[in-house]
Amino acid sequence: MARRDWSAHLRMRQIRILLALHDTGNLSRTARASAMTQPALSKWLKELEHDVGAPLFVRHSKGLVPTGACDLLAERCRLLLNDLARTIDLLDAYKEGVEAKLHVGTTPAASTEVIPASVAAMAQRLPRTMLVVREGPIDLLLPQLQDGRLDLIVSVLEDRHYGGDIAQSRLYREHMVIVAGTAHPLHQKHAVTWDAVTAYPWVGAPRDSLVHRELMHEFALANQPLPEFLGDISSSVITSNVLARTEALALMSRRSALLFERAGLIRILKLPMQRRLYVGALWRKELRLGESGDAFLQCLRESCKAFTESTP
Repeated sequence: MARRDWSAHLRMRQIRILLALHDTGNLSRTARASAMTQPALSKWLKELEHDVGAPLFVRHSKGLVPTGACDLLAERCRLLLNDLARTIDLLDAYKEGVEAKLHVGTTPAASTEVIPASVAAMAQRLPRTMLVVREGPIDLLLPQLQDGRLDLIVSVLEDRHYGGDIAQSRLYREHMVIVAGTAHPLHQKHAVTWDAVTAYPWVGAPRDSLVHRELMHEFALANQPLPEFLGDISSSVITSNVLARTEALALMSRRSALLFERAGLIRILKLPMQRRLYVGALWRKELRLGESGDAFLQCLRESCKAFTESTP
């Protein structure tokens, strides 16, 4: 029977060793990295499994395979270590007058207008709260939300299961559009068709990105073959500048496209997309966002409402 107080004997170094074993499934490699002998590591692991009252790994000739109990323990340990690291960081910032830190992830489609407006609104509402904003693809941000490095993500909500522990809230409807340089021949046509756009090269987004997945969906719905791609570019700024210099096309969120259209780099083609998308906020259900998180969500909703009402 497992001891109820076994966690009291678990030290930070042992938590890191357990996580290394969980990630590598290799006793000898973990032992070397932890400055231990392999027999000592094996003995400690058996004692931990006895204390927990459940096997943590299945032993195979090629290494260790984590059990469900190990996956659960590793998940909680990562949250613990990341929360501790963030607490230490907040204590350092507290000396400089910062009372709270909110870590926000955003995908490019959501970062053009709403995130900057919400950051500015937060500076007025809670001036002693520091916002740490990181932009990237959702597949990179989601693990950071799950292990506690991020408090909240603002992203296009895809038709996918983010996990039973993730809550979500819609903020506004997003439209994807096809864009081209201002001098592109297709701007001269009264009606643009899918047959026409497949005749030109495209600047693609990275294959693990939402934009790439949406482009694949749209071509499939239009029963069109995939076009020729000049390359994969993750930056909307670089993409817009490439389009301004070539006859290539690209898919972009409408809000981002309007920004670069106002800058005179690109124009939106009149070819509507068939899929309906929404931008929303994601956070862990079990995490109480607190005053700063609740305030930022409110800033997001107010900013989204303002932009939705003002965007033609």
